[in-house]
Amino acid sequence: TIQTVVLFIIGVLILDINIALGNIYAWINIGIFSILGSILFLFIGLAISGASPNEDYAAPFANLVTFPMMFLSGVFFDNDILPGSISTFTDLLPLSPLVESLRESALYGTNTFELLPELGIILAWIIIAFVIGVKTFKWEWFYFSKSSLVKYGIIKLVTFSNVSSGESDDVSTWTTGPIVLFSTKCL
Repeated sequence: TIQTVVLFIIGVLILDINIALGNIYAWINIGIFSILGSILFLFIGLAISGASPNEDYAAPFANLVTFPMMFLSGVFFDNDILPGSISTFTDLLPLSPLVESLRESALYGTNTFELLPELGIILAWIIIAFVIGVKTFKWEWFYFSKSSLVKYGIIKLVTFSNVSSGESDDVSTWTTGPIVLFSTKCL
């Protein structure tokens, strides 16, 4: 989203490009669709990482999904030149309505109501990617034992002595699970 804003500001201020034909509502569209696109691809990334067996497979899976989508969704060339059945398929890819809505808003100042079909497809993909991400994403919990916390220097086992009574408290008795509590006595 920030990248989109920076690119449009550079285009307007430095390159003197007339974006959205001066229509403020088109700028609002650009903001809305940029935010929705960020959310969409965040969820797609979570779904891909969840479907990957480990981190070594995540990048190839992401490339397998994103590269065909970039070439078939009208990012580099208009997908109307594709044959009918392929064009119909590519119109339903997650990136196609995003590219189309940003292009329509930036070039022609199209309002949100004219872009409702694209908005609906993007929202449907957000829901689909979110559900897949939730179903496939795996949390890994790490519990550290007292010895591993000491080994990696996260805690130090120090003995504090109470000079007046001669008693000593071992801090290690205050550690429980992943929570480490420290206690000191005034000497």
